[in-house]
Amino acid sequence: MYKQKGGNDLLQGLLPSDMISPNEIDITIAWAGEENYMDKDIESNEMESKDRMRNNNELKYCLRSIHKYAPWIRHVYILVNTPATWPTWLDQSKAKKWISVIDRCKYFEDKNLCPTYNINPVLANIHKIPEISNWFVNLEDDM
Repeated sequence: MYKQKGGNDLLQGLLPSDMISPNEIDITIAWAGEENYMDKDIESNEMESKDRMRNNNELKYCLRSIHKYAPWIRHVYILVNTPATWPTWLDQSKAKKWISVIDRCKYFEDKNLCPTYNINPVLANIHKIPEISNWFVNLEDDM
């Protein structure tokens, strides 16, 4: 069983020890990017409102929280539309050890469906990431 610094059983009773180790858990996060889409004229029938696409730095705070409160997470996959670009505020040299930015469009069988801001097809393709653990948690940044 994983013990947090200080000796407390962090996941006691949550994970059957014979099935999974906490070090095998990954996180996926679908991210639209840094641009503030409120200022753009988005012509997409899947956009309910431009307010939905506002960038409030949710990803930054999410990654900070994972790093501080879930150090047992094996890897974080940030799924973005083509091209796969890293957030400008994230130091790649330090983050590459535990974060990957992945082009989510390459896992779509029908390439005409991507780029997309609809989370459902993205979720339906997460399992195709070759490196992802059998045990992963998907986090949302939508408010």
